[in-house]
Amino acid sequence: MRHVVERSALAATVIAEADNKAGAVELLERSDAELVVLEIQPVEEGLDTIAALHSRWPRLRIVVCSFHRDEATKRRALDLGAGAYLDKPVGPAELTAVLRELFADATAALRVPATTASVVTTPQRFEAASA
Repeated sequence: MRHVVERSALAATVIAEADNKAGAVELLERSDAELVVLEIQPVEEGLDTIAALHSRWPRLRIVVCSFHRDEATKRRALDLGAGAYLDKPVGPAELTAVLRELFADATAALRVPATTASVVTTPQRFEAASA
């Protein structure tokens, strides 16, 4: 996901990594992140992460990018607080379009605010990115 975030039209760069949900929470506590891009692998851990992040930061926008295409997983992710669920592989243009939609309420020009950050999780790590 690092290259997708960095190649999107958002001019985001990866600034930190963590090994698990607790590490991601720590990164979010130290930043003014407005966005989390999360790969839910394994599924239950990813869904638990969505619930925990949404509970702690209800205004945080969460985008799931995953190979898990079953409707039940997608619905659970959205019900737990994800704002969007994208099937992998995800390209920069698709991610940019979704982020513009999620941030439409934050700006009349449909631009992502300059203080946007992204946390991307893989099975064993999270990556945080900030514009």
